Amino acid sequence: MDIRVEGSERLIRILQGLTNETDGAIERGMEKGAKIMQGSIKKRVPVDTGQLRNSISVEKVDTCKYAIGTNVEHAIFVEFGTGLNGDPKVCHTTKPYWTYFKDGRFIRTHGALPAHYMQDGFFEAKDEVVKCVADEIRKEIQRYGGR
Repeated sequence: MDIRVEGSERLIRILQGLTNETDGAIERGMEKGAKIMQGSIKKRVPVDTGQLRNSISVEKVDTCKYAIGTNVEHAIFVEFGTGLNGDPKVCHTTKPYWTYFKDGRFIRTHGALPAHYMQDGFFEAKDEVVKCVADEIRKEIQRYGGR
């Protein structure tokens, strides 16, 4: 039995040529995706002064690897909540309440509810990140295939 596929030589040539080009396409897709994820996270941050939301940044840490996060100390408390109202999956204080001073007055609290802005932003954007990478690879295939 003899099977012949027309254009197979061209397809093989395209696929061989792509090995040098796909790293750049993946990198471009990851960078675009990281910025989309950053936006998804930022829009979920509860805003008091805006400090936390404005601190959410994207940093390239390696080839095709990006970190999205913040250096604001209270970020973890906003993400997971605090005290008796905090996310039960993480350790919290068992104190029934505490008091702090803000804006010239004492405030008594039982803790804050978790916002899960990082977690929810990640899950909202993860498929879009994959789509960005796939789109860039698709563009590279089309660009190389046209040569």
